[in-house]
Amino acid sequence: MNEAASRVLKSRLAGAIVAVGLAIVLYARASDAYPFQVGIDFYQFWGVPVANKMLGSSRTPYVDPAGYADVLNGLSDASGSEKLHQANHHRRSLEPMGTPLLYATFQLAPADYDRAHLAHTLLLFAAAGAVVFLLATLKGAPVPAAICVALAVLIVFNPFVQDVKYGNVTSLQLLFVVALLWFAIGKHYPRNAALEGLLVGSLAAFVIFKPNTLWIALGLGIHFALARGASRTLAHAAGAGVFTALALAVAALYFHDAGVWAQWLRFAQNSSGDLSLVRSLEQGNQSLAMLLTQRSQTYTLLQYSALITAALALVFLSAMSSMGKRTDLVGATARRCFADPWFAASAGIVFIFATSPLVWAYYHLFALVPIFWLFRREGGTALETSCALVSFAAMANPLLEFLGAHGFFGPLYSLLLLGWLPLLLGTLAYVVQQQRCAAVAASSPAVA
Repeated sequence: MNEAASRVLKSRLAGAIVAVGLAIVLYARASDAYPFQVGIDFYQFWGVPVANKMLGSSRTPYVDPAGYADVLNGLSDASGSEKLHQANHHRRSLEPMGTPLLYATFQLAPADYDRAHLAHTLLLFAAAGAVVFLLATLKGAPVPAAICVALAVLIVFNPFVQDVKYGNVTSLQLLFVVALLWFAIGKHYPRNAALEGLLVGSLAAFVIFKPNTLWIALGLGIHFALARGASRTLAHAAGAGVFTALALAVAALYFHDAGVWAQWLRFAQNSSGDLSLVRSLEQGNQSLAMLLTQRSQTYTLLQYSALITAALALVFLSAMSSMGKRTDLVGATARRCFADPWFAASAGIVFIFATSPLVWAYYHLFALVPIFWLFRREGGTALETSCALVSFAAMANPLLEFLGAHGFFGPLYSLLLLGWLPLLLGTLAYVVQQQRCAAVAASSPAVA
């Protein structure tokens, strides 16, 4: 065996040993935490279909949340499941803010709560592991290193821990985003326009399933439109129409009520048009709009969200126009930026963090996309890499646990609320770089 082959073998062996060690640590931590993970979000995802079946689909959860809660309370009181008792203790009253499509999808979960919760937890681990593995390989990491990175991130990244703790679906949503990234970066386009239209058009169902992903879908939609041209964009729009119709119909058929979507919209809004179930900073809503609402009370939560959206859009336009000095380059710069699917998804994710009226801790799991993109980006700067590292550290358990253990609650809450801000800075640095490239291209003489 030559020396090069020996080094490769030793490297693979070392990688395997590290991976096994990380897997043992992950399993130990997951096993220790599982008994205390009551899954109060999952309880509602699972419970609405269960109660709906027992009620005979006579009423929707948006019209009769108390009736659904009574059914689930009775099931819990008669059950011997400690997991179900714990979840029900926190959810004696239901807050069915999920879309009809989300609840219709969860009818596929097992009827037994313990089995359903375990299956959902394992699914979250598998999805998040696949996400990090794919992101690492997209950045050029070899398979052994990508496996180790995936295991390490699952151990230390707090947003993933929160996703599992509450039993939400962010890991599954992120897997969809990363799958489309893989598709776009590798240019794995089907030859058939209809198939490509359905693939890209699935973004519509993605948003209808959980609308907190709207900005990501818009960013990726713009990328695919630029990358594929007008004819394929028409196919994408047709695919989106097909998925929209299917998503609306599936939910309406499941609840046996064509008006279920209107009921959901009415339930989600209060009489002033704001969100009906507003959660404060103290209750875990890590939203800039909520911060401004609680501190100033000049506007409503949704009004502040709209104002932040407008301000952030202005910031991006300023970066694309060299602070307004080169407005003629906005279009060219935007095209250069959105030609990169990494930017398209990352910009949408930054907009979610900055503008959403509700931002739970597990939403920050989406930050893995811009973190991986900015870290040692090809053609990037040290500033971008630093932004990625700082943001990851701000969302990692070692730092958060240290601050909490030593009573530094002010910095702790600041990191929970604003740990994504370096990603905005890194994304804007990329925009500035593309603006400068557009300026150089515009000043260069045309090639005959």
